[in-house]
Amino acid sequence: MRRFIAIPLPDWLRDELSLLDDDLPAARWTPPDQLHVTLRFIGDMPQGDRHLRSDLHGVRSSGFDMAAAGVGTFPGRGRARVVWAGVDAPPALHQLQRRIERVVRDTGVPPERRRFRPHITLARIGPGVADEAVTRFVLMHTLLRLPPFEVREFCLVGSILRHDGARHHVVETYALDD
Repeated sequence: MRRFIAIPLPDWLRDELSLLDDDLPAARWTPPDQLHVTLRFIGDMPQGDRHLRSDLHGVRSSGFDMAAAGVGTFPGRGRARVVWAGVDAPPALHQLQRRIERVVRDTGVPPERRRFRPHITLARIGPGVADEAVTRFVLMHTLLRLPPFEVREFCLVGSILRHDGARHHVVETYALDD
């Protein structure tokens, strides 16, 4: 089973973001209950995750506020494959991510090759979605700004790939300091 570490989103934010799907209906939208901010993708853990689960309890970080702001696409050049909502990321988010990265590497997982770019994956773009429709969507929502929300925890998440997309479930939750 694949694993990743993420910040869960409040229900009201998931609901707000799911309303955007009307503006790009041909895309494969992430179900609202699956929306999150990934802090570290791990992948398959053949040795199991017992040590990782335990070591993540040692991550110390204060809670903080952050907000969804703007939209964009990956890969950025050429044809878009993913539409995302940006995250107005305070320094505390980057500090938390670096601490988690150290713990993950210390358990034997290779370092992440990509630079951390906090975002919320909204939809995947298939070949049936016109580039012009994606461009129109991004232009319509580029100024998206939703109220901030409190981040008081992060989660280790299990992910199972299925024919209709990945399904996530929380394996363990880790509280941030008050």
